[in-house]
Amino acid sequence: MQIQGHLAEFSLAELYSLLRQGKQTGVLALANYQIGFWEGQIVGASLPEWDWRRAVVTQGWLRPETLERLSHLYQRQEMKQPFGRWLVEQGLLQRSQIRWLFSQQVLRPVCRLFALPDAPFQLRPQTQLSHLLLTGLRAEPLEVILAGLRLLKDWQHLLDKLPDPDSGLKSCGGQPGYHLNRWEWRLWEYSNGQMSLGEIAEKWQVPVLEVQKLAFRLLTVGLVVELPYIHLQRKPELSASQTPVTEGFLDQLLGFLQGSLP
Repeated sequence: MQIQGHLAEFSLAELYSLLRQGKQTGVLALANYQIGFWEGQIVGASLPEWDWRRAVVTQGWLRPETLERLSHLYQRQEMKQPFGRWLVEQGLLQRSQIRWLFSQQVLRPVCRLFALPDAPFQLRPQTQLSHLLLTGLRAEPLEVILAGLRLLKDWQHLLDKLPDPDSGLKSCGGQPGYHLNRWEWRLWEYSNGQMSLGEIAEKWQVPVLEVQKLAFRLLTVGLVVELPYIHLQRKPELSASQTPVTEGFLDQLLGFLQGSLP
């Protein structure tokens, strides 16, 4: 399926979600990046300013000449598996190191792509990144989006997309299928359509902007929907005649009544 357009028409999350739901295989060309997809999952990326193989040398895990020799050996043998997995099988890299490299490879573009107001994109179906660029790991696209938003430092370009402080959240139902951090879980538990984001921020004693950012993350991956202020389901305030009765008061009242009975 041919997919192309501009980020002004599709958000990055919508684009990733489309590729995930369609279980697309191919290379997504976006700005200066190429992001590899296999059956809807992200398997790697080609970045102009970063290469995980150079990072292996920078981290001191392998010498430059050793890595070059291994690369030639790998290509001569015409290996069909990703280079990173092959290095692990040879005992030259640890799985924990591969996980770190993969996170750097797939998360670095996300933060920068969110900063783009617009950029053309095109999926080249049934094409693949070079196996030399692949670590052997893969990730759910929206998990990558969620993790990338957690790392995002500059939100200036997204301020006009944040939910209104006077609006609330409503869960889309069921337990979240993503790995949420403590604050994301906490906000998801408040997604019952009864409190505004501003009220939640006041209750938590945190800046409302931070709650808006949390809400944006949950909204982006489709865990909640935004409810305008007028649609919030407010709990009715208790009048004086509806003041809750404490258990201690009931005990005293029962004792008084028992003592006054003939």
